[in-house]
Amino acid sequence: MALSKFLDPKLDLTFKKIFGTEKNKNILIHFLNDILGCTEVNTIQEVEFLSTIMDPEIASDKQSIVDVLCRDSSGNRYIIEMVRPESLRSYCLKGEEFIQKETERILKLIE
Repeated sequence: MALSKFLDPKLDLTFKKIFGTEKNKNILIHFLNDILGCTEVNTIQEVEFLSTIMDPEIASDKQSIVDVLCRDSSGNRYIIEMVRPESLRSYCLKGEEFIQKETERILKLIE
């Protein structure tokens, strides 16, 4: 395997550095607007980064750690996860409880 001088954005740590830091907030905003197909009327203008550690709503459930969790100025929450194809099935099964929440959207990037 040839080594590259660039970091692979599909790796968790690199993905978090690109999309999950205050310094790169504009990259995340453009990414969300693009992948969600936002138009001029409903574009995301601002995001606030939230703790990526999500405590369970029920004490018997497990704590979740996501790659990036943010909220836009309208109050919508976004969970952004880098999911490699070999892990997609597992993530979809574990993520079913998120799909039921109205103000959250799950974005999955697949090669």
